[in-house]
Amino acid sequence: MTRRISSEKARANWREILDAVAGGETIVVERYGQPVATLAPYIADAVTASGQVREATPVYDTVALAQFKAEIVAEVLAEIEAQVLEPLAWQEGVTLLQQQIAESGGLGFGDDPEAIVAQVRRTRREIWDEEYAHLYR
Repeated sequence: MTRRISSEKARANWREILDAVAGGETIVVERYGQPVATLAPYIADAVTASGQVREATPVYDTVALAQFKAEIVAEVLAEIEAQVLEPLAWQEGVTLLQQQIAESGGLGFGDDPEAIVAQVRRTRREIWDEEYAHLYR
C-alpha cells in the first residue's frame, strides 16, 4: 500500500512514518504537491540471484500488537469497573485523608505552615527546572 504525505507532515510525524514503513507500507513524500522521495521498507536480500525483487514483508506483526493492546485495555477497564467506590461527602474525604496522613507519619513538616509553603515552592522550582528551564537557556 502506498500513501502520499506532505514534507511538513512527514517532519512532524517522523516516528509514526518510520513505524508504518517498518510495517511494510511505502510512503511518498511530497513538497509543494510534487513527489520528492519514497520511503520503503529495507530488505537486505530483496534482490534474488535472477535479478527479480521480492515482495516486501512486514517487519512487525501489527495485527497481533493491536490485538494485544486491545486485550490489555479490556482487562484494565474490567478492573476499573469491578471497583465499586461509594461516593464520599467532602468532609468524610478530608477526614479520611487526615487519617491516612497521620498513619503514614505525617507530611514531615509538623504543623509549621511556613515549612509546607517552602517545600511547595521547592517542588514547583524542581518541576520548572526539569520540564521548562531548558527552553529559556
